[in-house]
Amino acid sequence: MHNHTNIQIKNYLILIFIFAWSAEGLIILGELSGILTGNVGLVLTFLLIAFGAGLSPVYASAILLYRQKRITNFNSFLKIILETPNLKKTIWATSFFFLGLFLINLANETFLGNPPYYFLLLFPLMILGGGLEEVGWRGFLQPLLEKKLSFVLTSLIIGVVWGLWHLPLWLVQSANQSDMNFLSFFVYCISFSFIIGLLYKITRSTIACVLLCE
Repeated sequence: MHNHTNIQIKNYLILIFIFAWSAEGLIILGELSGILTGNVGLVLTFLLIAFGAGLSPVYASAILLYRQKRITNFNSFLKIILETPNLKKTIWATSFFFLGLFLINLANETFLGNPPYYFLLLFPLMILGGGLEEVGWRGFLQPLLEKKLSFVLTSLIIGVVWGLWHLPLWLVQSANQSDMNFLSFFVYCISFSFIIGLLYKITRSTIACVLLCE
């Protein structure tokens, strides 16, 4: 059992880095060669980041679940994502976590001089650009790691992997990360990994993590 778990963890990590870093590598090469320029280049970059790199945890988990015969088609995969063992607990827990993040974002936008409601306008893009990652991080990787490790170590490992998984974006000129401090972002990944990991531990609901994660 432990050997099978180790293999699944290893295969998941290999796939997410191959998918994500390949997509981001294409962007970097495209920018260096001058191919990805102008509005068309910007659109192609967004598509590669969103549907190539950003969805790599979804692709990896779907491939591995299919190989395990736990899913057979899109509907069975969607059923796993939407599975919520205790709906009432999930609603209360997700609402509580969301309220906390709402207040944090509200204070942050005010500090930056943006309208207080600014981040809510970006909510659909947050789900596409970040939330769906949770199908892999929490829906697939966390349960595997928790078979072997404590919640603290599991959250720490996911946070470290999550931060390193983003690393090539610092070489993408049009990415938001290119203007960020990587160390600060890395600390954020680890910190937020504990928060979103706790929500999953309480609810065992992947969709709750998708909706909460920015």
